[in-house]
Amino acid sequence: MKQNIQNQLNQTFNVSFFTTHYSSQPEAKELAYGSFRKKFSVFQQRATKEAVSLWSPARFVEGAKRSIANTIEVSAITLDFDNGTDWTDFIDEWKSKGYAFWVHNTYSHTEEKPKWRAVFPLLDPCPSEAPSSP
Repeated sequence: MKQNIQNQLNQTFNVSFFTTHYSSQPEAKELAYGSFRKKFSVFQQRATKEAVSLWSPARFVEGAKRSIANTIEVSAITLDFDNGTDWTDFIDEWKSKGYAFWVHNTYSHTEEKPKWRAVFPLLDPCPSEAPSSP
């Protein structure tokens, strides 16, 4: 189990960044797990949701816009919890299973209604199997 986590710590992941909420052109980066985790563990308050930069744990066709059809592979599973569930209800079980993960608040998070994301990096990227056009 610890070896599994150690393998993930030494691994790099493909991540795409988008400068704003409306951007569709990905900026691809390859980050080590620690850098990947650190980048998303720092809270950055923005005036509006539209001003928030986006990210995707995916690699897209070079020069193509963000879409399922242009996805080559996915390097992490992300789960959004927007129903007020407390993340502490889950982390002990995830740790006991040996999962490498981290959580971060999302833009709409409040103390009254927590909203957060859990990120689980994959040991190997999952190739896209986007449906083909009719």
